[in-house]
Amino acid sequence: MQSVRTILAATLAVCLISLTSLTTFAAGEGPMVDGTVTEVRPGGELTIKHGPIPNLDMAAMTMVFRLNNPAMGKGVKKGDKIKMHVEDVGGKLTIMHLEK
Repeated sequence: MQSVRTILAATLAVCLISLTSLTTFAAGEGPMVDGTVTEVRPGGELTIKHGPIPNLDMAAMTMVFRLNNPAMGKGVKKGDKIKMHVEDVGGKLTIMHLEK
């Protein structure tokens, strides 16, 4: 009886983890990348020192990103640690989702 409970508990845990992952991708967010804001630029752009961006096959580096919605940059300042999801939109690397 104890082993059945253990198996059911493990199965439930795996299902919950899987559902959490599916929810993120269903919302269109994709992988989140860690970064540090090094400059806030006018016109809805941020310079960010970031880790690897797997969906763009990009290594870690520092570069300028455009914000999909300039309102996402409200309150963001130099030195902030962030998480972001980036997509190539018309040849411009664009932050689609940003978390501080």
